[in-house]
Amino acid sequence: MENLGDLLMNWVPYEEVVRRQVDEHDIDNLRQFYHEDFIYLRETEMLSFEDVGQHIIDDFVSGKFISKNRKTLHEDECSSTFEHDVTAIEPHRGIVAGDTYRVRNIIQKKDGLFWRQNIYGIKKISPSEMERGTKKIARINMVDFSSEEDMAIRLADYEAKAQSIFTDAEILMTVKVSATSALTISIYPDEVSAEASLALRDQHFKEHKDKQTGWHLEGELGMFFLKETSDLRS
Repeated sequence: MENLGDLLMNWVPYEEVVRRQVDEHDIDNLRQFYHEDFIYLRETEMLSFEDVGQHIIDDFVSGKFISKNRKTLHEDECSSTFEHDVTAIEPHRGIVAGDTYRVRNIIQKKDGLFWRQNIYGIKKISPSEMERGTKKIARINMVDFSSEEDMAIRLADYEAKAQSIFTDAEILMTVKVSATSALTISIYPDEVSAEASLALRDQHFKEHKDKQTGWHLEGELGMFFLKETSDLRS
């Protein structure tokens, strides 16, 4: 076995291991990432590495379940927390065909290897949640106003309009950055909602000839990355 220093430098994220197991059916070659004392706790069962391999074959390789929307909530050399949405293609292990559940795995590591793993059912997922997945769209706009009074009026009006129309926005707020400048921030579950909010924003601020520069960001899990930059000045 490699020494501890090598293991800590080269540990593989659990999300990558799931991909190899479920998508590539590469189970036998993954033993190197698991501690020799590995135990997988599933409800009242205690599974060994060999048991888990059979579980992957029975559930995913056979096509009884499909794994989607995988995401790592935490990962370091000591532990990992991972979630995915699991859909039953046919009745299996008490799950009704067509039902989808969000499942969380919490993994402890020992010597840099997966050592103890617990699985938890988080909640049943609706079809609309499955369709949207984990992708989020953010609209962030910097607006320069002619006066502090104008800014207070315009922002209050815009936020009231937006909140009444875009009820699925996860975050919808304005942040004052100077006496006459502010950021308008909204995060939406899909591109359709984000595009609609952009149209409303442009219409509202251009009616009053306020100067604006906007950003469109896209990302997952609250980590948003600059997708494109557009100059929206009037």
